[in-house]
Amino acid sequence: MIVFTHGAGLDHHMFDAQVSAFNNRYRILIWDMAGHGRSVRLNSAFEYTKMGDCLIKLLEEIGAAKAMLAGQSLGSWVSQYAAYKYPERVSAIVSIGGTPLHQGVGRAFMLIQRLMMVACKIIPDKAFLRWIARTRAVTLEAQLYFEESLLKMGRKQFEYVWKGMLKANAGIPEAPRQPLLITLGEHESTKMLHRISAEWHAGTPGSRYQ
Repeated sequence: MIVFTHGAGLDHHMFDAQVSAFNNRYRILIWDMAGHGRSVRLNSAFEYTKMGDCLIKLLEEIGAAKAMLAGQSLGSWVSQYAAYKYPERVSAIVSIGGTPLHQGVGRAFMLIQRLMMVACKIIPDKAFLRWIARTRAVTLEAQLYFEESLLKMGRKQFEYVWKGMLKANAGIPEAPRQPLLITLGEHESTKMLHRISAEWHAGTPGSRYQ
């Protein structure tokens, strides 16, 4: 079984193409984290640890003993946390554009997050959300999907999610021990993420990086 967990500001539709590609070979679970898509609205800062617990509860609800966890960016943190806390329930991890949670998120990453919050305060709502979509996606189709997802989410929910990410610097005590695939898009513009991903792979025996 594969569980796909979306990134910040997105929803379960992020993985429509992957569901179509894998659903005749694997049981698939897609879901919306709190504050996103059709899930419950947040009234305080997002907590990725609670989402990791929720992911495992979803597996219990559908009677799945074990799953491979694939998560993009924030979804990668959720997958790593769930794999660390519930190792017997996770067979492998696929991190898509994510960072190693056991190393903490790092000062450079936190600075980027804080700058994002400043921009959120000074740029008008719709213009800000559209700017994020245009700068975080490459194809027009992906940009339009990202923009639609963010506009449905709304500025307040986005702020709660970003505030939660700013509090996530503690990470987890040690790396999960499951097999790990680290993936990074070829159009990823953040050089820091390329460096972090390569170092993560080098420091994790048996991992794959592509």
